[in-house]
Amino acid sequence: MKKYIKTSLLLFVFSILLTNCSAFRQYFHPTGSTEWSEEECMQVDFYQMGFNDGQAGKEKRNLENYVDEHGCRVTVNQAAYNAGWNKGMHDFCHPTYMMGLVNGRTGHRLDQADNRFKICTQYGFHFDDSQYHSGQTRGLKQYCTVERGWQIGSTGKPYPNICPSYLDNEFRAGWESGVRQYCGKNADAANLGKAGKPYPEICSPKMYPAFKEAYDKGIGEYIKRAK
Repeated sequence: MKKYIKTSLLLFVFSILLTNCSAFRQYFHPTGSTEWSEEECMQVDFYQMGFNDGQAGKEKRNLENYVDEHGCRVTVNQAAYNAGWNKGMHDFCHPTYMMGLVNGRTGHRLDQADNRFKICTQYGFHFDDSQYHSGQTRGLKQYCTVERGWQIGSTGKPYPNICPSYLDNEFRAGWESGVRQYCGKNADAANLGKAGKPYPEICSPKMYPAFKEAYDKGIGEYIKRAK
């Protein structure tokens, strides 16, 4: 019986070696298919890899010692990687109008905004965010409204200081109105404490003493249960 099990195990391992990367197919195939050909298994899109690194502002890699995550035999194409990285870094240094529009509409800032100029200069790329800011300005007009400010404040979120001055007053008024509603729900404060969650800083204890008192009672119960 032991000899049979040992033989079966050896055959199983040998079958994996023959198929080279079949054990990895269901996890790594881009379509989720388990049908990887040997050619697919042995090829890596080095251009896309370089593009992804460049677009993220990452340093260009030397792939001399690259090992494919699929466990496949790989022939490194450094030239393709470099071409992809150059294109990705160009995009990183020239954020688009559409990117700015989307970020503006959702109240997000440009990723790595403070470091982009430095990174681009370091690698010899010209940094230009003029198109991005045009899109962001338009997007913020849709984001910085009284209604959106109220929505953020009423869910206990801190003030997102992103709106330009000519839009900030109405947005802040909406947020403050939402905060008053949020910090007026003492039952919610007690539940936050009972769950051991941090006290929401937007509810100043001086302005909302009842909210703080309810929270303290809740956190007291939480501490007793934890002992």
